[in-house]
Amino acid sequence: MSPRHKRAERCLRSVPILCALLFHAIALDRWLLVIPAMLVILAVMVRDGTVATTSRRWYVTLGVGLLVGLIIPSADVTAGPLPPVAAAAITGMAIAGVCLAIAADKTTASWVWAWALITVSGKTVMSGNLRLLLVAFLGTSLIAALQMAGLKRVRIRTLASIGLFLALLVPSTRGIAWGIARIDRLFMHSMRSFGSGDSSFRGTTGLGNSVVVSSRSDIQESLQPVLEMSELTGYLRTRVMDSFDGYRWTSSLPMIQESNPAPAGLDDVEREVELFFLQENAGVLPTPAGTTTIANADAKRIGGWIYQGDPLGPVVVLSGQREEKLGREDITKLDLLSVPNELAETLGFHANEIAGENATPLAKARAIQRFFHQNFEYSLTTDLEGDKHPLVTLVVERRPAYCVYFASAMTLMLRTQGVSARVVSGYVPGEVNPVSGRVLVRQRDAHAWVEVWDATQQRFIPFDPTPPGSLLQVLKHDEQPNLLVATLRAIRSHLVRLWRIARSQPLVAIRMLCSSPWFWLLAAALVTHFIRRTRAQTTKRHRVVDSLVDDRLLAVYQRYLAALQSHGFVVEPWETDEEVMLRLQSDASVSVHDAALEFLNRYHACRFGGKTIDEGLNELSELTPDRQT
Repeated sequence: MSPRHKRAERCLRSVPILCALLFHAIALDRWLLVIPAMLVILAVMVRDGTVATTSRRWYVTLGVGLLVGLIIPSADVTAGPLPPVAAAAITGMAIAGVCLAIAADKTTASWVWAWALITVSGKTVMSGNLRLLLVAFLGTSLIAALQMAGLKRVRIRTLASIGLFLALLVPSTRGIAWGIARIDRLFMHSMRSFGSGDSSFRGTTGLGNSVVVSSRSDIQESLQPVLEMSELTGYLRTRVMDSFDGYRWTSSLPMIQESNPAPAGLDDVEREVELFFLQENAGVLPTPAGTTTIANADAKRIGGWIYQGDPLGPVVVLSGQREEKLGREDITKLDLLSVPNELAETLGFHANEIAGENATPLAKARAIQRFFHQNFEYSLTTDLEGDKHPLVTLVVERRPAYCVYFASAMTLMLRTQGVSARVVSGYVPGEVNPVSGRVLVRQRDAHAWVEVWDATQQRFIPFDPTPPGSLLQVLKHDEQPNLLVATLRAIRSHLVRLWRIARSQPLVAIRMLCSSPWFWLLAAALVTHFIRRTRAQTTKRHRVVDSLVDDRLLAVYQRYLAALQSHGFVVEPWETDEEVMLRLQSDASVSVHDAALEFLNRYHACRFGGKTIDEGLNELSELTPDRQT
């Protein structure tokens, strides 16, 4: 076969690989990883020759692919049993394996890695581009397989087999997809009119510009990372909502415009917390209560001690008090007691039964919070349909719901008792990496709670009516990853943070790298490996040379080395005779330099000059004291 035909066949076998790489890039937004791999494959396709593969080369390639896969950020895999960190590592190894297999002309291995890449990159809902690439991958794989099988002429029986396979594959796949979509429509509802009593809501865990109360809602838990923190704090506040129209909580104009002065007595910074954003912050800076200043961000403070703005770099530093307590506020321009008419009577009646005997606002708040903790369960699926308002149905029938409903009901119940209250949204961090100590905040950590006005302190106090036990069970916040997963996450987190900082602040990245124990551990491992390898190669060269030396001459030389060692001087395997003599000359504690020099002169004369081995050489090898100077 001519080289041109061989190159054409190699290109044909590489087309499915390119389709798989494009599929991965579009599905998980990893163009930064896929584009270099595609360039490598294209370069291999137009060149002749192959790369030899060894076990060491495979190990090195897959190891590099694993590290690069952990470094290069990607969208999370939303379907399948693999956690995002494992999917990132596997896809990185698959891309590296594909590149080496193509370079080595290992078609079967390259296709196996490509199938692994397609499998891990798949999502439940695929766009038109992904469907097209999947069809292209399957089609080109089939054509290349037929070509490799030597079927230059496709017979009727072959066409019939392929047609039967497609006839079974396509309808069954479409049937499964139709069934999943049908089930999805039965349990998931799109947003309807918020003003009607039978409104419903569908979404994913996370934050929005407002909080919606509907008759039916179904929230899907999202594991998408939002940000990373240097240490664990309490609630991260992002929005304060004081206006309720019956179905939606929003921030009133006075709340958005009002900005409270910095509290007196909080000039001393007691704690600094780093925020590392893993996705766009949409102009919101999550902060715990007690935050007074924000560094490396274009931040402004609005009413309710909410900070807005955009980061000026990958890391934002929050400074403030260790005691997470809100500063004083002026609420004279706010309406924190209004309740819709259809809710005031019923919710007021139940609030009076639960907390009517308590005298202070905080005591009433504690009583109502206890009522929700003891009588309700947390659920991401809420069904409050009926002839009454959803919040009335919730309180009267005590149905399962999630944080938005509990916070809304408690706030309105407190308002019916003359207690100023508002709804606050944000995040509740809790996923601490046991290896690095850093805290990962995901979209599922989005939460809503209540803040109650305390006239004595002139500040708001947080209360959380959501049942904590069932919340942990549903969202599995109390599950901790094993040590291996935690270590991989810690390494990936550090590398991603270092990568993003290096692009904008190289000097800061260098300082981070030099202060990282992982860097010095890797450097020590590489140096150790280099030294061991150098010693092994030197020892191997000595053994090859020694095998060419006369056995009697070799025995004399071994006695010479033993004599040096008896005088406290050890010759390293990689040292030459000249290096040994230089060390002997500079070492005042050993006085056998002249005797060793005389022996080496006679030894080299015998080995390289053809002189005869005699008893004098044996005597010189012992380095006796009478030959010392």
